[in-house]
Amino acid sequence: MTVERTRTDQDVDVLSDADVLAIWLEAADPEHPTPREEAALQVIEARNLDL
Repeated sequence: MTVERTRTDQDVDVLSDADVLAIWLEAADPEHPTPREEAALQVIEARNLDL
């Protein structure tokens, strides 16, 4: 199964670790993340960053 990457995912990929963490940590509602926040969480997991 191929997952098509969106522009949002690509934008988050190029951010620094600190910026990616900030997107997730500043999420207004972590239970209902925006696509950008979901992309940030995927990058956090892929980079194996500690929250």
